[in-house]
Amino acid sequence: MTNATGRPIAPLILSSDERAYLERQVRRHRAARSSSERCRVILRCADGIPSKIVASELGLHEHTVGKVLVQTVEAGQDRRPRRRKSP
Repeated sequence: MTNATGRPIAPLILSSDERAYLERQVRRHRAARSSSERCRVILRCADGIPSKIVASELGLHEHTVGKVLVQTVEAGQDRRPRRRKSP
């Protein structure tokens, strides 16, 4: 989209190992839904799809997609979704 407005975000580039891991997590039957959704967001954004379109396709809020992207870019080399601590 050439007319997209908003804050630019760093491009998300995945290695083949990272992409394979995320794709496996999406296909897992026993994966938590939130983890699977984060993996889908990362994969779609790595393909160059704008976050607004990713949000509408996955039925998520735009801010949720943005939050996942910021966390992923900040994580640097470890692109796997963060796990929550057990209470």
